[in-house]
Amino acid sequence: MESEMAGVTPTNHSALPWISVQLMTHSGDLKYLARAIKSLLAQDIDLKQVELQIVHDGPVDPEEFEKAMLGVPPLAVFFGASLHDTKEKYGYYTTPRNQWFPTLTGFYVVHMDADNEFEPPHLSGLLEAVRTPDPEQGLPHFAYTRRNYVNDMDRPAPCEGPSPLVPWTREAAQRILAGPMSNFIDTGDFIVGRAAMFYLSEKTGCIWNAGIRRFGDHELLSRMAGLGFRGRAVDQVSHTYHWRGDNVQLTRKLSLETFALTEEQYLAMEPFRKKESIQ
Repeated sequence: MESEMAGVTPTNHSALPWISVQLMTHSGDLKYLARAIKSLLAQDIDLKQVELQIVHDGPVDPEEFEKAMLGVPPLAVFFGASLHDTKEKYGYYTTPRNQWFPTLTGFYVVHMDADNEFEPPHLSGLLEAVRTPDPEQGLPHFAYTRRNYVNDMDRPAPCEGPSPLVPWTREAAQRILAGPMSNFIDTGDFIVGRAAMFYLSEKTGCIWNAGIRRFGDHELLSRMAGLGFRGRAVDQVSHTYHWRGDNVQLTRKLSLETFALTEEQYLAMEPFRKKESIQ
């Protein structure tokens, strides 16, 4: 569904945007949506170069959505802003992301969850990093920042404060491949070329793996690592991750669980591993 309610009005411009931000939400997260969008409006980048796509897991209740958008300035400052939903509620984001990903028009894509927020230099820092070539390897396929963990609960969180800087090396890629709790890149941390994501789908059968209910970001990154995607770490703490009761419980519950690549996905990666394309 495309909607023009509550200031979410598709706009058209003659050129394509540099960045598409796909912002995921669901009925339980709508109370955080205004905070997330306001953090995007505060980015120190020309917002006419940013496309905003809000994707709601499950049918949108118009009254509920309009209530969530109260106090949010008009979104006409973006290259374009649109709202989409899914016919059924999946309870996880991989399928809704896949469903609407082909409609994104930006050269690069950034993913965001409605319960988190971006600091003003987040998009500009990522864009500069992914557009700056390395003297030996050329342009990276993706770049990622550090994040700041904020405890919104009345009890201790698994961690608080800034995450460490982990440069993208072969060892870092192997750490990604080791399992979900070895992940050091979160969904909102990274920017990636849209064309690179379609290449990922061509080689491994999907963009976001619809069979992965949790840690879908890690599974995505593991396939990127396996295919030899070049990454760049950005030493800035600009993605704010909010600990709440439900995401803490999920992290603990699934801390020992792993996912399994299909045989076809694994075989698709093998030639790239042999070339040792990650340096």
